[in-house]
Amino acid sequence: MRKSDYLETINKKTGVSKKDIDSVVDLFLDLIVKEITDTGKSSITNIGTFKRIKTKPFTYFSPNDGSTINTKGITKISFTSSKDLLKKITK
Repeated sequence: MRKSDYLETINKKTGVSKKDIDSVVDLFLDLIVKEITDTGKSSITNIGTFKRIKTKPFTYFSPNDGSTINTKGITKISFTSSKDLLKKITK
């Protein structure tokens, strides 16, 4: 589902305008991003935890020119679901 699909579904179930729902969803996502940026993780009760992970620097071979390229590593976001969420989706 896309964000617009979620907004439509929430609008139909609650009667709240899509514009208001969009504002709340954007604020919610901004809060998650801010928490991950500040602390390195964000936990949502009964859903799961988002964590910022920095990979180690690594070297790889470029087949284009035969050179070796060094990287500084990258930052990833991992998600670990809660036990409650797993129970709900595996019923």
